[in-house]
Amino acid sequence: MPVHPLSTRPYGQVARAGTPVRQRQRILDIFEARGAPLNRRMIAALSHLPINVVCWRVKGMLDGGLLRVQGVGRDPVTGQETEFLEATGLKVRQMELAL
Repeated sequence: MPVHPLSTRPYGQVARAGTPVRQRQRILDIFEARGAPLNRRMIAALSHLPINVVCWRVKGMLDGGLLRVQGVGRDPVTGQETEFLEATGLKVRQMELAL
């Protein structure tokens, strides 16, 4: 069976439409409105984004310096240990996309 190269076209279309930027900004707006550290589950509930999208955006925002880990604590709903995050104050910008 021949191997087909992975298409980057669908991701490129989403990125060029600005969806990741709008989602990152929505997450930062939640931190600004709440003024308290949040975990990923809380972000998903407040933003109405699926948890997998929140995890992707949070990973990128941690790597980009938009968020930082404030500490580890118990999730009030699940009782499990989780990272609580806070915004660093940096602004979201559109990233260059080279495909």
